[in-house]
Amino acid sequence: MSNTLLKRQRLFDAYSANLKNYLDTIDYKFMVIVKDQKDPIQIDPSGNVYLCPLCFQYFFKEQLEQTDLPNYLTLEHNPPKSMGGTAGILTCKTCNNNNGSESDKLVRDLLVTESFLYSDESTISAKFLIDGQSIKGRLKKIGNSKGIVPNPKSNPKAYEYAVVNLKAGKKIKIDHELTAPEWSKYSLGMLKIAYLKAFELFGYHFADLDHGAKIRDVLHGKADYSAPNNGIMDFFAPDDFIGINIVTRPAELRAMIITLPISFEHDENIIRKNVPIILPAPIKDGWELLRNYARPHGAQLNFRSAKYSIETAPIIDSRAYHSMFFESFRDDEQDDKELAD
Repeated sequence: MSNTLLKRQRLFDAYSANLKNYLDTIDYKFMVIVKDQKDPIQIDPSGNVYLCPLCFQYFFKEQLEQTDLPNYLTLEHNPPKSMGGTAGILTCKTCNNNNGSESDKLVRDLLVTESFLYSDESTISAKFLIDGQSIKGRLKKIGNSKGIVPNPKSNPKAYEYAVVNLKAGKKIKIDHELTAPEWSKYSLGMLKIAYLKAFELFGYHFADLDHGAKIRDVLHGKADYSAPNNGIMDFFAPDDFIGINIVTRPAELRAMIITLPISFEHDENIIRKNVPIILPAPIKDGWELLRNYARPHGAQLNFRSAKYSIETAPIIDSRAYHSMFFESFRDDEQDDKELAD
């Protein structure tokens, strides 16, 4: 048996146990799923089933070795492998292919563009106009200086024209164009990464039938996210903010913030950024509270938070998952009461 299959089996067992506990907690006797079927499918949650966290299509354990099926479970890198991620969850092949390549590339491209704009030494893909002739290549920045590295294969005639004229000492006009990915698409791609990270940590207790279902609707273009910028907080997050932070105060901002460390190499440069994403807390009004992040809270957003770590993912017991949040809120309220007294 290959190491890949063993890892898929281990992940399947862990998350199907998590799913069983979640369904037992909400007193579901059967899962009723309608997915490209004429009739609903009832599945006894016996711990032998896995739902793709992105589309909720169901898979049985005996299907793990059947990779010749139209759709099957695959290892998912999150963050994507191109951004330094590791394979820690399972998604179906369809979601891994369709939801991955385009949005992941947009996220990576924007981070490269952002690094180029704010760092002293970096490179970025660009299009150049040499006396009106278009040629692709890279724009290289070292301190305040910029240089171009054209790709001869993209337009051999334009490249030869530039070389001949430069060797002859003639002046040529060179302009460059940069195209940055849309911020909205970047933020949606980061929200997907954060959603899958929360699923990796908490399983179906997070990717449930309430807040999780709403996030999936956002990812599939069926709804808008409650928090601005699809939950992306665009500020410098220090390394000690990496991981899970539960916002406890003010009460109207109660939420979970997952800060993801992104690190990858691009043209011999290391791109690094810690990206905080706001996710709903598992409380009744958790989704609605996200809207309050659009309101001004002084000159900057100030809140109190508690840091948590997960030793073994996913959390199996639903009580352990919810106690993380409720104990944080209760402790913070107790602190406020003691200060008032």
